[in-house]
Amino acid sequence: VIGVAGLIMAAAFSGLLFSHTVANQQLGLVILIGITFDTVFLQTMLVPSLMAQLGELNWWPSRFPDAGIDSLDDAGAPEESDSARMFAGPRSDDAEAGGAVGG
Repeated sequence: VIGVAGLIMAAAFSGLLFSHTVANQQLGLVILIGITFDTVFLQTMLVPSLMAQLGELNWWPSRFPDAGIDSLDDAGAPEESDSARMFAGPRSDDAEAGGAVGG
């Protein structure tokens, strides 16, 4: 999928080669070479070979980080922190308690 997207981008940027402005032609050629190099060499040869060489290190971190699991309340929604409330603005229960700013 990514390779096909790279080829489509290369085809799209090759349209700049037919421009009447030399700067656009140069830009189109450089982008065309860069995208083609990335699609053909890096994604099809270099990345798979490095993945094969690295083995287990390739997928680091290999387990799901569970640091945020304890911060869920009973309903499964994350608990609202003080900083989140500060940027969210006043809530209706804050206004009733007299905690609204400016009034």
